[in-house]
Order: sequence, then C-alpha cells, then structure tokens
Amino acid sequence: MKSDRLLLEPLNLDKHLYGCHEILSEPRIAEWSTRAPNINIEQTKERILESMASVQFRMWAIMIPSSSSTLVAVENEREGNDMIMIGIIGTSHTPANIGYKIHPNYWGKGYMTEALRLFVEMFWDLEEKRAFPRLVAAYTPGNHASARVLEKVGFKNGQLLREEIELWFNRGLNRKSDIQCMYIDRPQFSK
Repeated sequence: MKSDRLLLEPLNLDKHLYGCHEILSEPRIAEWSTRAPNINIEQTKERILESMASVQFRMWAIMIPSSSSTLVAVENEREGNDMIMIGIIGTSHTPANIGYKIHPNYWGKGYMTEALRLFVEMFWDLEEKRAFPRLVAAYTPGNHASARVLEKVGFKNGQLLREEIELWFNRGLNRKSDIQCMYIDRPQFSK
C-alpha cells in the first residue's frame, strides 16, 4: 500500500531488521507499551520472525523516502536504499486488534495518521480479515497523540477498561493502567 509520502510493506527480516530495532529499542516509544524496549538485535529478530510466521500477529514497515529522513542511523540508508523505515503497524493480540509505533523523530508530522488510514483500507481487503466487521485499537488514556491519530482516521470511543494493563515501566510496582478501546467498523457494516 502506498500514499504520496509513505509505503506500507510486510515486515521482512532481511530488509527491516535494523530499522525495526531502532524503533523497538527506543524508550520513548516503549513508555506506552506493555513491552520493555528491546535491548539487543536478537530480541528484534525474534519479533520479526514471529510476525512473519503468524496470520494473527502481522506487522508492516512504515517506509518513507530517505530524502525525507532525519534518522541517519537506519540500516536502509547506510546501504543506499531510497526508502527508510520510520515505524511499524499491524495486528496484534487478536486478529482484528491494531497496534502501531513510530520513531520519535517523526512524531507530530502526520505520518502515523497517514499510515493508519492506509492500513485500515488495506485491512478490509485482506482475505483472512474479511470476516471481521470491526477493527479495534486501544491506548493508555495519557497517550493523547495516539488518541488524536485514531480519531482523525475515524475510530470511535469504545469501552474504557480500568486497571487493565501493566505498562513496562510499572513492572513490579503493582500498578496497572487503564486502557481506552476505540473501534472503526468495516464500511458496509457502518450504515
């Protein structure tokens, strides 16, 4: 899937390992996650292999032209490729539950909203997802940026789950965070 500024492509170990590691090892991204930042490339490799082997848990790389990049350390650019990875988007936990992460260098530039719009459009066309009438996302209420991204794409507020998840930085503190669910209906079901 492609837009004017970015491309979504299935996560691939050979092509995306280093870009994916830049994202999954970033503490500012993990702040809103149940998973701690990856501490080594092997952890990232395992996540990619898990995604490639699963129909339920599938991830796509969010790619932009390297001329738009401020993230010079990404392997794609070092190899002279014309596209670099700035984020990850995909299904997780359940087949119709979406998750996403974007490198902080690209926060506030509209890339995540654009990638989510593309992903939602693509999701409805995936053969294995055709039975799902709705796509669900969830965020921690303090993550206002994620809430805005979901709202811009047309997601509606669903259930607020109280003390539902343990964010990675709260591990061992016996503190759970609320989670706000949002959803978007398949176009033919929303009428």
